[in-house]
Amino acid sequence: MDMEKSDRLRVMLQEALSPLFEKIEKLEEEIRSLKEEQRELKEILKNQNQ
Repeated sequence: MDMEKSDRLRVMLQEALSPLFEKIEKLEEEIRSLKEEQRELKEILKNQNQ
């Protein structure tokens, strides 16, 4: 495969995968947020039980 075709394929793959990577990053951020919220809720429950 020549260099030009290889470069075009690389660009096409990057363009195709970019939205998936963005979604993954958003989901990772959502997971971090939910974990933090879970920690806060556990602390609230712990304090209520004391």
